[in-house]
Amino acid sequence: MFKFTDVTAFHVYDVLLQSAKLYENFQQHVETLWERRSEWCLAWRNLPQVRGHHTNNYAEITVRLFKDNILTICKAYNAVAIVDFIATVMEKFYRNRLERFANGRVTMHHLLLEKLSARASYIKGKQDIKLVASSSGTSYRVPSESDRTVFYEVDAAAGVCTCPAGMCGECRVQMVW
Repeated sequence: MFKFTDVTAFHVYDVLLQSAKLYENFQQHVETLWERRSEWCLAWRNLPQVRGHHTNNYAEITVRLFKDNILTICKAYNAVAIVDFIATVMEKFYRNRLERFANGRVTMHHLLLEKLSARASYIKGKQDIKLVASSSGTSYRVPSESDRTVFYEVDAAAGVCTCPAGMCGECRVQMVW
């Protein structure tokens, strides 16, 4: 597999800008994207964040919700039918979800909080969790459930941890605020 490093990324970036000298708008667009390269370029993404996947899970679940709930797994054969589905069915779907949430009828969040609280009951207080100096400011050292002398680093913003299950992608850190 090709290893994409920051050196090759800079080289490809330079080649792209050189080949697009005639297109100033395109160059400005690429330069704007390049300023945010740490968010999307594989050379700047570390292993625990992507776990071998190069896709955006948020985009995938959004498309799945759209296909399953809005289009109801029907094929719309023209643009007018798709616009009609979006204008009517999608609006009704999201309105219903927001109303259920606002009225407190979605128990999923309460059940998730109870489950996570039960799993973290071995942590007695703030003194058991230490803030780790990081660029995001959301990394913590948390003791292992089975062995209190072993600590794992948890990045709450990225939703990953360094425990064996977390490194294999079996567990996901879920934020409950």
